[in-house]
Amino acid sequence: PITVEFDSEPYPGEPEALVGQTCFRVRPQGEASFVGVGGKVTVPVRGGAWAIQPPKPPQKPALLRFWLEFPEEAKRNDVTLPPGRVFFTAPVWQEIELERGAEARKEARERYEEAETRSAELADEAVKANPL
Repeated sequence: PITVEFDSEPYPGEPEALVGQTCFRVRPQGEASFVGVGGKVTVPVRGGAWAIQPPKPPQKPALLRFWLEFPEEAKRNDVTLPPGRVFFTAPVWQEIELERGAEARKEARERYEEAETRSAELADEAVKANPL
């Protein structure tokens, strides 16, 4: 694992096409680590940059895109991470998307409750109509 801080300071280096033209600093709060055959292995990590890609209609979430610089090779079992930038993408929900999702959930819940009530009514009618 590694802990990073997503800073609001603009990234001073060249923009990275996979993150975006306007990006901000990512600062590692220590080294990355994993458990290898010989125990805990630490991997130095340098900062990077991050940006938010706005959501795409109709209702997809925004994307957090960022990269971190790993100056040294890291190996675990049959996987090798060469030195260089590692890119990450994760969905993020902004306030408007959370509100839209809450409204959609409320509407779906109301439809479910209506269907549940109607189903119970139909079951009662079926019992009453059964001559046995």
